[in-house]
Amino acid sequence: MACAVSKCFCLAADIRTARLTLRPPRGEGPALVALLNDWELIKNTAALPFPFTTRDADEWLAQDEEQMACDRILLRKAVALSDSDALIGAVDLFERDNEACLAYWIGRAHWGQGYATEAAGAFLTHAFATTKIDNIRAGIFIENAASARVLEKLGFTVRGEFDIDAPERGGKRRVRRYDRARTPADPPPAVTRLGAQSGHEG
Repeated sequence: MACAVSKCFCLAADIRTARLTLRPPRGEGPALVALLNDWELIKNTAALPFPFTTRDADEWLAQDEEQMACDRILLRKAVALSDSDALIGAVDLFERDNEACLAYWIGRAHWGQGYATEAAGAFLTHAFATTKIDNIRAGIFIENAASARVLEKLGFTVRGEFDIDAPERGGKRRVRRYDRARTPADPPPAVTRLGAQSGHEG
C-alpha cells in the first residue's frame, strides 16, 4: 500500500561543527562502497548489507524525500570533513514504534578521532531544535564498546537489553537500549511531535 508521506527533515540545512559538515548525501558511490564494504564496520550495524556493493550504494544515494518518509527516516545526513568535503560517515534519525531513534556510522580509517561524538552530538542538537521530540533512543550490540562510549558522552542512559535474531550478523545478538531525553540545556522545540510528523499505511 502507498506510503502516507508527511513532514520529514531530510532536506534540512547543513549542520556544521569545528571539523565536520553534516549535509545531504551526494553522488559519491565509490566513496560509500570504500567505507562500507568493511566487515569490521558492518558487523556493528543492524541493517546495512555485506558485502556492500555499488548497487547498494546507488540505492542508498537514490533515496528521495518520499522514499525516506516511507522508510520512516526523519533525517539523514552524510558526515564529511569540512576542509575537503570527503565523506567519512552518516547519521540518521528514524522512527520505530512511534519513537525517534538515532543511528550512525563512521568509516574505520577515521575511528578514534572523536568524529562520531562530534557528528552525533551536533545532529542531536539539531533534532531537538527542529522538532518537539522529547526523547531519542539508540541501540547497539553489547560488544560495541566504542559506540557505548559515544552515547554516554552524549548523555544517553541505559534502559535495558534484549535479544534479536540477526542471521546476517552471526545469529542471535544482544542489544543494549539507550535513551536521551530532552533537557533544559537543549534548544527549545520548534515543530511537531514525532507521532504527527511521519506516517505509514500498510
